[in-house]
Amino acid sequence: MKIEKSLLEDHQIKLSVEVDSDNFEKSKRRAARKISSKQRIPGFRPGKAPYEVIARQFGEGVIIEEAIDNLVDEMYPKLLDDADISPYGPGQLKEIKSLDPPQLEFVIPLAPEVDLGNYSELRLEYAIPEVTEEDVNQTIENLRARQAKTESVERAAEVGDILSISLEGRDTKAADDEAPVVKLEHTPVVIEPEDADIENEWPFPGFSTGLKGLSKNDDALFSHEYPEEFEQDETLKGKSIEFKVTVHEVRSRDLPELNEDFVKSLGGEYETVEDLREDARRHLESSTKEQYESDFENRLLDKIVESSAFRFPPQMVEDEIDALVDQFKNRLANEGWEMDTYLKANQKDEATLREEFRETAIRRIRRGLTIMEVAEKEGIKVSEREVQDEVQRTVEMVNSSFSERESRKILTEDFLRGLVSSAMRDALTSRTFLRLKAIAKGEDDVEEASSDEPAVDTPGSEDDTVEEVVESVETPAVPDEQQEETAEKDD
Repeated sequence: MKIEKSLLEDHQIKLSVEVDSDNFEKSKRRAARKISSKQRIPGFRPGKAPYEVIARQFGEGVIIEEAIDNLVDEMYPKLLDDADISPYGPGQLKEIKSLDPPQLEFVIPLAPEVDLGNYSELRLEYAIPEVTEEDVNQTIENLRARQAKTESVERAAEVGDILSISLEGRDTKAADDEAPVVKLEHTPVVIEPEDADIENEWPFPGFSTGLKGLSKNDDALFSHEYPEEFEQDETLKGKSIEFKVTVHEVRSRDLPELNEDFVKSLGGEYETVEDLREDARRHLESSTKEQYESDFENRLLDKIVESSAFRFPPQMVEDEIDALVDQFKNRLANEGWEMDTYLKANQKDEATLREEFRETAIRRIRRGLTIMEVAEKEGIKVSEREVQDEVQRTVEMVNSSFSERESRKILTEDFLRGLVSSAMRDALTSRTFLRLKAIAKGEDDVEEASSDEPAVDTPGSEDDTVEEVVESVETPAVPDEQQEETAEKDD
């Protein structure tokens, strides 16, 4: 077998393979016997007809096609070894260039590669924002707002009122008959004061302030230009949107007094306003730290991605898009939509939707590859016990939320394998971020997994570990009568 390699620009490799003619002839003979064993030929027992008879009966082309399929199945694993290839996934036979001698051309996607930048020298300032008295006050005001009594009023809207509106947003560059980008019916909106923190107000900062002075049945138009880096809604990125608002109702709000009666009405162990303030501060400090940590990790990872070089095949992008489309379908289903209905309503087809996900898919691939490469370079591992404990916690949560029968339906072996792989990946990612944050803050190294416990490498590379963890998980036992029923069916 002679092999010529040619690296393609999209991180695939083309292999031109010349097969020994004798091997091809043997493969044709085996193919003919296989065909004759499945198809009746008058005068011959299955699989016993001479080659020439089979060729006359079914045609030489049918035999050659079967022979090529068999030959590819047999030679492909050796082909990868001889060519010293680490594939991302299955290759394709692209062309049969010749049959005498047989010359086959394969295109094979290569495993992704990452050249990391000098992440060990990366430094980022780490400073968790302080929770201020104003933040605490705003939290308490939000609690008061939830307990407010509302009343429909026949007057123009004022600051603090709740409006029920319909909202329709259209791309100013789109055709007149194109579906709106945003369409909401009877959505509540609180008119915020002008000095409120409106940075993250939706659909754009200052939107609610513009509703002040409107009355029931009034219409209004607003326009807003969204930047390319707008993250709140992918469909609005970089677009100029004209919003049409219709007011259906204006309701005034009467907020409860901030006193001990209000505090006690919230439940919990609050006795005084100060108790509430202290608890609000604790929660704010915890959530602020959690959000800052998440933002810090994202900024850190983005900087490493920017300084790194990536090579991955197009199949990897398509697989990631598949995952994004599946997630999107599940989200639609949870909201009571079917994919076909959504696509028709938005005048799209699935190909357009997939293209919209392409940039996100590539970003996710780069980030994921970066984490795995850092983990490998830093020698980061996860203990089996750590994975087992996380999986067992999830199993116990399922058991406590569902009946035994329902739990057994959920906790299948395939589900548990996926759960183990996910736990491995999450634990490895978490440890990798700990290491990266320590590096970025200029701190000493973080502790690794306990050395006296078996360690797990990157997810997907340790099939034995996955099986061991799956076997260690305690799931609801199948009742004896159900086992007997299953055995009877198998018999």
